[in-house]
Amino acid sequence: MDSLDQWSVYILLCSDQSLYTGITNDVERRFHQHKTQQGAKYFRGRQPEELVYLETGHDRSSASKRESSIKKLPRTKKLQLLQSDINQASKSMDSLKIFDQDCRRCERLDDFLCAVKHKYPGYHARPVAPFGDKNAQLLIVGLAPGMHGANASGRPFTGDFAGLLLYQTLYDFGFSNKPTSDSRDDGLTLINCRITNAVKCLPPENKPTTTEINQCNKFLANELANLPANSVILALGTIAHQSVIKAYGLKLSSAAFGHNKLHVLPAGHILIDSYHTSRYNIQTKRLTGDMFADVFRTIEYQFADKNTAVRN
Repeated sequence: MDSLDQWSVYILLCSDQSLYTGITNDVERRFHQHKTQQGAKYFRGRQPEELVYLETGHDRSSASKRESSIKKLPRTKKLQLLQSDINQASKSMDSLKIFDQDCRRCERLDDFLCAVKHKYPGYHARPVAPFGDKNAQLLIVGLAPGMHGANASGRPFTGDFAGLLLYQTLYDFGFSNKPTSDSRDDGLTLINCRITNAVKCLPPENKPTTTEINQCNKFLANELANLPANSVILALGTIAHQSVIKAYGLKLSSAAFGHNKLHVLPAGHILIDSYHTSRYNIQTKRLTGDMFADVFRTIEYQFADKNTAVRN
């Protein structure tokens, strides 16, 4: 059976504790659509929180009939259904993760990390998790971990040159309690801000392939889908910018990269671009401290314009 003919019936637990029943041939895509208010009208006044029931093996017709029968059930019966043996939701939850510490999907990256770990036993040398406030309204998206930075420390932009200007600027604008990020146990706390990467693993020569970028994009898509309303995404560099656009299911041609350029995204989110804080960009003055500060003034303006105060 073609994948487009493989339909599933699902139930989502919503932010108001209601249970929403629907059908889809792509659970991950449909969950993201509901999260970003591009799906059912039901989610204009509430948010989907969790996939709690999944029943596979249907075609479009049988899925629709099953959906109709479940919708007629009282809530008590639906809750019993969640506990039944036919519920496959737990098997599907991996597709909704924003991060997987044990991910080994990209063979080239996995082999490279194993070699790095052998050479540098004290390095993290595994996928690097997002860092910061889980409910942040500012999400900063970088390219990938650096060899002797995040790949070593296990925290984005920590231990390498690219983090110097980033963390100093976060501190200057009230998004951090410290101006530097030295290690995972240094007491640094981000305020209304989280940092992630388009690619979670160190790539050889800091150059991920298109396939590797796309493989990691579903994690970014899920992270973006969980952002609060009125959030701002800061993309550091072209690849980060393009990864965000892909994660929203938009065409790359719909939003060209430009330093301190603003793009309106679905669900009222805003994307702002900046040149990456890399050593090369700083030393060649393609990006200066003043230029980067201007980007954060743009971010401040967006929060103020949406009547969204940065949390202190």
